Amino acid sequence: MIRILTLTVFFVSLIAINLSAQHHMNPGKKHKSMMGCFSGHENHDSHSDQIDATDSIQHKHSEKKSDTTEKNPIIREGLIDIPGIDQNKDGFVYQCPMDWNVISDKSERCPICEMKLKKVSIEKARENLQKHGFKVKE
Repeated sequence: MIRILTLTVFFVSLIAINLSAQHHMNPGKKHKSMMGCFSGHENHDSHSDQIDATDSIQHKHSEKKSDTTEKNPIIREGLIDIPGIDQNKDGFVYQCPMDWNVISDKSERCPICEMKLKKVSIEKARENLQKHGFKVKE
């Protein structure tokens, strides 16, 4: 009985969070109930709204990227020279875990996503960049 109650509370919470997120992404727009997802009848309009919300987030992130790319030197482009970034020669740099080409020699925030840069070894930074398709100077 407690498990059923716990699961019910969990699913109701998920629905509330989802509806709240949809309202936050599209204020003023009326959303159809999420109950169709649980009853096996997919609601096409609701699914479309979710895709639109995701596209909107990605679009805003890419807009922010284009606004800051030209303005901030820690956003690395082209062939990236990681040892050259390590000005204090301690073997570590700070790299954004979301925008891999944002690398600095000091602790700061990513100018694109505003996440705190994570301290990583030069080898790890090189690995992260190569794994995500960036070119690294050998």
